[in-house]
Amino acid sequence: MAKHNFSPTIPFFVLYRSIPTLLLSTRSVSGRHQLNCFPPPSLHFVSSVILIPPRHPPFSSIRNRMSSNGDHSSELEAAQYIGMHHRHQPAENQCSSNLVVHIKAPVDIVWSLVRRFDEPQTYKPFISRCTMNGEVGIGSLRHVNVRSGLPATTSTERLEVFDDEEHILGIKIVDGDHRLRNYSSVITVHPEVIDGRPGTLVVESFVVDVPQGNTKEDTCYFVRALIKCNLRSLAEISERMAVPRPGLD
Repeated sequence: MAKHNFSPTIPFFVLYRSIPTLLLSTRSVSGRHQLNCFPPPSLHFVSSVILIPPRHPPFSSIRNRMSSNGDHSSELEAAQYIGMHHRHQPAENQCSSNLVVHIKAPVDIVWSLVRRFDEPQTYKPFISRCTMNGEVGIGSLRHVNVRSGLPATTSTERLEVFDDEEHILGIKIVDGDHRLRNYSSVITVHPEVIDGRPGTLVVESFVVDVPQGNTKEDTCYFVRALIKCNLRSLAEISERMAVPRPGLD
């Protein structure tokens, strides 16, 4: 397969918008998650760039999956959590957004995956490897290797917020081979009831610099697409873990 080398002066968000869409999926291989790309038959795969569109059915949101009593209490709860924990103050050259997903698994299962600052590859399909020295704590640094196919190879990230009781985790990217400068994100995990069973409401927000030559819309589109993929993977893994195994109480 031919390699495509793009000029570093060309904004990568524009490149993402200009190529054929590729569909992504993940599958578990011996307990590890493998990233697979499935280009439509009529399109050619471009090895150096991947665009992640929403999957059908649409990515879960507070608008298309409400709580079991049929009212808007879930939407109101999400808004409250965003107001409490996700109040970013973007500068003029930054963009910010938040995403919400409802997961049909208890909060303890979901948080057990999210809290592993030292093993983000457990549910984040674009991470191939993570190393960290010492114990997990505020100020800890992790060094992440990114899978081929994205306009990045490495990322160094610092743990900014970690609350095991309130289920809050915040990180800041401090170095690496990528263009997401001054990127910070917060993810919070909250119990809720879905279809009469214990479920989880997850909110993730971010703020990041807009690279020169790109728009806020393009930047948010790209980052939201990556987070959607991560949250979708988190939901799928958590829901599989929540299914009772035959023969086990």
